[in-house]
Amino acid sequence: MTHNVDAYGPSIFTEKDATERFVAEVHHVIVPGHRVTPVDPVTGNQIASDFLGPANFSTARPSISALKRYYMSDDLTLVIPRMDHFGHLLTDWILPAFFAVQKAGLKPGDRLNVITSDHPVSLIVAFIEALRHAGFVVTHRASHLTETIVVPRLLYANCHTDSIYHRFSTPEVLDFAREHLLAALPPRSEEHTSELQSRLHLVCR
Repeated sequence: MTHNVDAYGPSIFTEKDATERFVAEVHHVIVPGHRVTPVDPVTGNQIASDFLGPANFSTARPSISALKRYYMSDDLTLVIPRMDHFGHLLTDWILPAFFAVQKAGLKPGDRLNVITSDHPVSLIVAFIEALRHAGFVVTHRASHLTETIVVPRLLYANCHTDSIYHRFSTPEVLDFAREHLLAALPPRSEEHTSELQSRLHLVCR
């Protein structure tokens, strides 16, 4: 539970040693600023696709985020939670999000919302800029602790697997992710850029 991010367990919907991708459009959810996790507006239960009942640690308890409400547009919205572990951020959230964008049929010129915590880490910023580089018109909302964000259309993505160590199962998006994430990197020296490209290649291969 580092930075108030849920720790995922193995999927109950996947056969042993198998993986599957799950993408859905979920209507009418809210994102409390102290969690940056989509939840049901009535029960407060986390939106999840891996559980028969409420997810572990799923109740978004009342907090200062109830002080203010902010309404997103009707465009599809991605939510990237508070996280600073770049490995899990890439494989558990960013690559499935790229996969969901493709499965949703979005094309250059389409509008897309992205909700993050305030002061998101650099990889999340690079993800947003990668979407823009790919041609999407992205509205980024940095969620504050004092607000709850109302989302009419959530674009939800997840990888179901029997092992939390095998959640990486979106090979179709590797070329797309590599192209646009590398393009989103700020200008660096040739030596530094080569080192960053090598690291990203190792993670994405």
